[in-house]
Amino acid sequence: MQWFAIIVWSRAKRLMEVFTRAEILSCIYRIYEKHGFGFGLNHVVDVLAGAETEGIRQRATMSCHLWNRPGCERAAWLAIGRGFCV
Repeated sequence: MQWFAIIVWSRAKRLMEVFTRAEILSCIYRIYEKHGFGFGLNHVVDVLAGAETEGIRQRATMSCHLWNRPGCERAAWLAIGRGFCV
């Protein structure tokens, strides 16, 4: 029975990674759609992590529905986002 739990856990973990990557791509698209140009990974991660930086306040990115997403810490968002660059 333990092997079944391991398989279910690994599939759930993989599914969570897919959804997390989709949230990053969605955030990039929403920021681009709103401003007409992109920002760096740190700005995208700050939006997803719910940071209240000067850049986010200036650009009113807090109104984005992806601001302050639960589930990941800033370091995890950054690590996953860096995975796109490889």
